Amino acid sequence: LDIGHARDDDKVNPFVKSRAADTIQSQCANVNHTHLHDSFDQKSRVDHWPPMHKDGIIRWIEVFEGLQAIGYGGHFIFEDGRGEDPDVWMEHAATFPERFVERRLATENTEGHGG
Repeated sequence: LDIGHARDDDKVNPFVKSRAADTIQSQCANVNHTHLHDSFDQKSRVDHWPPMHKDGIIRWIEVFEGLQAIGYGGHFIFEDGRGEDPDVWMEHAATFPERFVERRLATENTEGHGG
């Protein structure tokens, strides 16, 4: 599964849409390795930044909710930065788990689920 490069029949990445988790649940049950990188306006930006780039448009919370729902136990691969500063890219990739948890908690608190 290639999160940043996936496209529906309408040529739009399904993981930028509001039903990203449903897409994974309905189409990705047998996936065993997932490429993680953010997506942008494909016409003007590179799209190999690690997940949750400040300008990225992938719905990461929903993506991981979908992976959790299918019991995903496969591998995660971070795509390289392709022309980006490697030190900045590595820092961004290394801090992804922490930033994901922070965003998830903030989302839960905003939605009234966080207690």
